[in-house]
Amino acid sequence: INLPSSPAAAPTPLQRFFASIDIDDTGVISFEEFLSAYRTALPPGVPPPAKTAPAYFENIFNKLNIDVTQGISFKTFQRVSKEFTKQQVSIQRRSQESDALQEMSRKMRELERELGEVRRNPPVVGSNDELLRKIE
Repeated sequence: INLPSSPAAAPTPLQRFFASIDIDDTGVISFEEFLSAYRTALPPGVPPPAKTAPAYFENIFNKLNIDVTQGISFKTFQRVSKEFTKQQVSIQRRSQESDALQEMSRKMRELERELGEVRRNPPVVGSNDELLRKIE
């Protein structure tokens, strides 16, 4: 990918990332560049996962190579990146919603316990303050 040379048209982080993978600067990420990028992304001393057979990577590469070319173009890379970001945001939102539901559920259980206690030990008539304290 040809990166803009003027400061006003500075490359985006995604363009820089793509360029760092597109080692031969053809504007297309080849399978070899894709494989190399994956392997260099692993921290030093960390062995690759068990699913590192070439067929596994070819399958991933082919799924990303939507326009069925000799490699992944920047346009395709950008489109896949946007989809991935949307999915990540969706997953994060669902996780936050799940956390909120769990908190609500916990508070409901606490309230049910407190109401059960009030039913078992009703307050003495005239002691509304004690009842209000238990409900709060």
